[in-house]
Amino acid sequence: MGALHGAMKPDTGSAVAGPRRRSNSLLPRPAGALQPPPPPVYFVAADVFETHRRHGLAPNPLYSMGAGRVGCRPYVFARKAELRQVFARFPDVVEKLERWEALVGPSSRRGWSSFFTADKIPPPGGVVIDGFIPTPVEVVEWTLTSRGGRQRDLVALTDDTAGCSSENGLCE
Repeated sequence: MGALHGAMKPDTGSAVAGPRRRSNSLLPRPAGALQPPPPPVYFVAADVFETHRRHGLAPNPLYSMGAGRVGCRPYVFARKAELRQVFARFPDVVEKLERWEALVGPSSRRGWSSFFTADKIPPPGGVVIDGFIPTPVEVVEWTLTSRGGRQRDLVALTDDTAGCSSENGLCE
């Protein structure tokens, strides 16, 4: 089976995705003309994975590891469950992020740097602290919680990272 490891357009919601075009069958064509496939820009995630299946191509393996989007690891806008999967499957990512922050921080205007935005996790104690920026370790801890970061998520602690964890139905 071949492999194609490019980024895929995820579902962005009906308001953002625009019209869904399946074919150009309403357009006039000369008799016997081939109908081109719709441009991938109109595909939602299910269309992309179906095209992969139809052509015998394997999607990027990160999609089977719980990633909703692939490109950089972790994706800067990754959701909590995706981050939990990344940190559980690739523990070296935390150390790498800390190292990058230490390298970039001194050259920053403010003297520090963070991969994660200030609003990525709830501030400690629920109180907004001016200048609070979560560290990678704090984000790891937050991914293992529920209820706004106030309670340990026991289900998250028992997640099996050895198997498939796809939100796109790739595990069937």
